[in-house]
Amino acid sequence: MRMLRYVLAGILMLGLAIPGVALADNDDDSDKGRRCSNIGTWFGVNSPEDTRLTGVFWTVIGKSEHYGTNIVEQLNNPDPTIGGLIPGAVKASSLRGDWYRTGKRTFAYTMMGYGVDVDNMLVGTVKFRGDVTLYYDCEFAYVTAMLDIYYPNTSPFDDDPDVTIPFFSQWGKRTQVE
Repeated sequence: MRMLRYVLAGILMLGLAIPGVALADNDDDSDKGRRCSNIGTWFGVNSPEDTRLTGVFWTVIGKSEHYGTNIVEQLNNPDPTIGGLIPGAVKASSLRGDWYRTGKRTFAYTMMGYGVDVDNMLVGTVKFRGDVTLYYDCEFAYVTAMLDIYYPNTSPFDDDPDVTIPFFSQWGKRTQVE
């Protein structure tokens, strides 16, 4: 009976490890796994096939290709309340934060910004966290995000978020010097 437990445990661990190994190299693309840098300026686009701009752009800065800073701007932000989740917000700040490399083409990030009311008083802080994967010869980024919302009585550094929701994914296209 004891031997059966060890065999079943071994099979279970092998079964759990195989998908992890397959996903670990999932960032391989048509250029045979070339290591990509995400440093540069990116403009939000509908998809790699439809490069019309979405109104979001971000700049990735770093002294190294392993970690650095993100700055995101969305000048056409139609709803600073984020669907009513931050009531009273009439204006939203840009987002700023950090990133680090997780694979040849993958990166993790966390950024924060805030919303203010008509009196320029803080009514909510947002924290975006997620992953970026570079595709198509490192010229397109696919960005996923979770959104944490903190109301003025909570700290994005010390407290659990008041609200957490998955946020829509975004494609970005790298700018080029012409």
